[in-house]
Amino acid sequence: MKKFTLFILLLSPLLSFSQTINIQNFEVLVSANANYPSSTRFDYKFEVNGNYMAGPIAIRIYKNSISPANQIGYNNWRTDCDYDDQTYYSSYMDLETWFYSSKSFSTYPGQTFWVQVTFHGVTQTRSYTYENTGEPDINITSIVIEDSTTDIPHYYEGSNESLEVNCTNSGDGFGTISQISIFLSESSNFPNYSTVQIGHEYVNEILYPDETYSQQIWFDIPHFFGEGYIDSGYYYILTVLTPNEGSEDVMPRKVYIEATTKSAKISDASSSKSLNNETSIIYPNPSNGTLYAQLGNDPAYTNLKVYSSTGQQVYSENIEGKNKTKIELTNATPGIYFVELSNDTDKETIKVLIE
Repeated sequence: MKKFTLFILLLSPLLSFSQTINIQNFEVLVSANANYPSSTRFDYKFEVNGNYMAGPIAIRIYKNSISPANQIGYNNWRTDCDYDDQTYYSSYMDLETWFYSSKSFSTYPGQTFWVQVTFHGVTQTRSYTYENTGEPDINITSIVIEDSTTDIPHYYEGSNESLEVNCTNSGDGFGTISQISIFLSESSNFPNYSTVQIGHEYVNEILYPDETYSQQIWFDIPHFFGEGYIDSGYYYILTVLTPNEGSEDVMPRKVYIEATTKSAKISDASSSKSLNNETSIIYPNPSNGTLYAQLGNDPAYTNLKVYSSTGQQVYSENIEGKNKTKIELTNATPGIYFVELSNDTDKETIKVLIE
């Protein structure tokens, strides 16, 4: 009976502990700027304060965010097994420990790790982020043209094409690729008077030092370039990489474009054509987006299409047998558009301005 009483007396301090936990200054001690495979030793530390005589303390480490899928390690720290045999820390003291990671991880700038410490149902979390102490330097390293067997790729007017953009961060800090754009130009310089955007992709991709990134971009070879149909000849595809940090990088690629549409007469809708049964006219010009086509009989057109200045078709209608038709482009972006009237043998293009 006396032994049982003694056991109760010894246990009573354990039953009276305060269920709190205080940690601060969590720090990962693994070397920065590297990728590590699973089963890598993961050293870390934090400072602890309080009474933990009724341990253990459960410690979990996560990468990126706190979720079971991101847990890379687990420790059970028992104060009675600690090297200094302390159970009560009147001030913050360092606790250093380690485990072998269950998942791969990296320590590049911007990488965040989380520690989650639980003691008798009470949990605290702290984070540690590797600082971006350097500057990124993200550039295009190469452009790969699909199915191209020559140094100068051959494209056709109106075709849908793609290329692969390869980028590398050769700096010592991480950066973000915001977007990649494709332009058609008569010059290899960017920008210049003839530059027209024909493709675009929002990327928002973080790139760490020495990392590479590839992105496929689709683009359309336009029907129109400048003031009329595109002509056969040599042009430049300009790939422009825009990072959030630093300056744009541009890589030109010379290409040959073959026009498939014979040059047609380009006229303004405000020309001296009269409204009669022998000619066609598009009005008003400029317009707020609502246009009317007064269709003549010489020639008698059967198809009506509207293209943007980059060659994108925005409207199409069968006008066979019609004398007049209404064209609604009220949702179109303001700019120059081309109304194409055609039949099997004739074609006419009229330039209009949408304000």
